[in-house]
Amino acid sequence: MLEKMLASMGIGAATVDLEIPNPQVEPGESLKGIVKISGGSVEQEVKKIEISLMLKSAYEEHKQSRLLNREVSSVIIAENMVITPGYAEEIPVNFEIPFARNMPISRGRTRYYLQTKIDIRKAIDPVDHDDILVIPNTYLKMFFDALATLGFHEKKHSGDFDGVLQEFSYDPTTFFAQELVEIKVHAKVKKSEIDITIKMVKKNRGLIENLVDDIDPNIAVIQFTLIFSKMENTQKTADYLKELFEQECRKI
Repeated sequence: MLEKMLASMGIGAATVDLEIPNPQVEPGESLKGIVKISGGSVEQEVKKIEISLMLKSAYEEHKQSRLLNREVSSVIIAENMVITPGYAEEIPVNFEIPFARNMPISRGRTRYYLQTKIDIRKAIDPVDHDDILVIPNTYLKMFFDALATLGFHEKKHSGDFDGVLQEFSYDPTTFFAQELVEIKVHAKVKKSEIDITIKMVKKNRGLIENLVDDIDPNIAVIQFTLIFSKMENTQKTADYLKELFEQECRKI
């Protein structure tokens, strides 16, 4: 009786452990691993064993930092089973990371982990957490590398996700350092292209120029699409971005 009571509180209960040899994955790809189940000190009835992809991030809103913690997707790998003392089983898993235009990558305060949980009747559910990295695909990485080639340095909280958009923030260090304070980037990755929105924060040009300029003269927004089939390499992508930035900076 004592063992059952302790197991219901998690002491001597069944355990679960997810092992992932390679925890890096692109959206739309799958993570391969093994779930190891071990019996505890008493027999326990299990409703299900479930793996959930969890997303954590933070973002600034109205000068306040807000936290985001949500389940992205989940899969049940076993149901309605009895785990006895000494029980041991390994279940191979192939967990697919969803592909969506607003699926953020692991960056800064935006992080992912897989939560593996045994749902045990009348007991505290054993849980295992495993961090993973959701990395950019080849073309989004090429875009980021092109920004670096142009001297843009990623800021501390770059990559914040508000539940809708992920924002990447950069300081100019070489090119455009005289014209711009920073740029903020939103990227929506599709199957064969990336829709890019860049907000350029210009340096203040003085009161007189501002009075005769637009309503918000220090902000410019450029939008464009990078097509995968036309992205040959990092340098050519950087040259294309440089031309876009120069066109806008000529207006300053």
